[in-house]
Amino acid sequence: MNADATPTHADAPAAEHATPAATAPKPRPLLEWIGWLGMALLLGAYAARSFEWLEPRSLEYVGINVVGALMVAVICAAKRAWPAFALEIAWVVLSVPALWGGAA
Repeated sequence: MNADATPTHADAPAAEHATPAATAPKPRPLLEWIGWLGMALLLGAYAARSFEWLEPRSLEYVGINVVGALMVAVICAAKRAWPAFALEIAWVVLSVPALWGGAA
C-alpha cells in the first residue's frame, strides 16, 4: 500500500485481475486427449465424406460423428466452454436418430 493507506492496483490480489481463461478449471491430461481424439474423429469423418469415402447416412459416418462429438463435449464441459458444449450436444442429438432409423 502507499503511504496514505489507499489501496493501489499493485496491492490487489492477482486473482482479481485474472482473465476468465486463467481462472477456468484445468482439465486433466486424459480429458485433453479425449478432446483431441474427438476432434480428429470429427475432422476425419468430414474428410471421408468430402472425398466420398463414406456415405452421409452410413452407420460408420454417423457413428464417428456421434462418438467424436461426445468426446469433444467432454472437454468442453471440463473447460466450461458452454457454447461449444451446446454445439456438440446438438450435433449428437441431430445424429442419433440416424443411427436407429435412418442410417443405411
